[in-house]
Amino acid sequence: MNDDRHNFLKEYKLYEATAKHDEIRPEFERVHFLGGYAYATDSHVLVRVPLGMCTAFEPTEAASLNGYCIHRDMLKMIYKFERVFIEKTMTTEDAYGNLLEKAQDVVYINIVFKGEQIRFRLERTSIPFVEQCEKLLQSKAPREPLSRIGIDTSRLAMVSAALSMELVSMDFTTESNKIYITSTNCLKGGAMAIIMPVHVTGTLPGMEDENEGEE
Repeated sequence: MNDDRHNFLKEYKLYEATAKHDEIRPEFERVHFLGGYAYATDSHVLVRVPLGMCTAFEPTEAASLNGYCIHRDMLKMIYKFERVFIEKTMTTEDAYGNLLEKAQDVVYINIVFKGEQIRFRLERTSIPFVEQCEKLLQSKAPREPLSRIGIDTSRLAMVSAALSMELVSMDFTTESNKIYITSTNCLKGGAMAIIMPVHVTGTLPGMEDENEGEE
């Protein structure tokens, strides 16, 4: 890790776990921050990473992200810079310049580029949406061996990129057959994901004769 970096860490590509385009459900295009975690989902995969693990911000800066979200395209651009800063202040205007009835807090991402400062105003997250994500992660459904399950490897690659994991532990659950993914490295405690399986049909190669013998 680069000690000079003051930004989201490049190892955790959180935007990879979001939807690239979803006009009907814009929440799926964003990375959300709540309770000290970053959440990202495209409805097929869901990841949660502690902010202390995936950022190099000061604790007070990371705490300022609580209750806000960033669009995947903006976050992907922000990753390109080594040093960015989070600013939390008060404003009397909304994002479109309209006057508010009373002042409210607002969070900006500040980037200094070629001597000029660029500011991005963050959006407020949908807390019910993030709470539903956390509820899915905390499901108490029983986990047990399954005889057969399909996995879209592109989805697994998304999780790997977002969580910066090479070796993972996979637990299978009977609740919608959700697959829980955690790191085999105990130092990554708190980072986890869910990936939804795909329906498998037909006979696996090499098993045709075995199936015929069972009849």
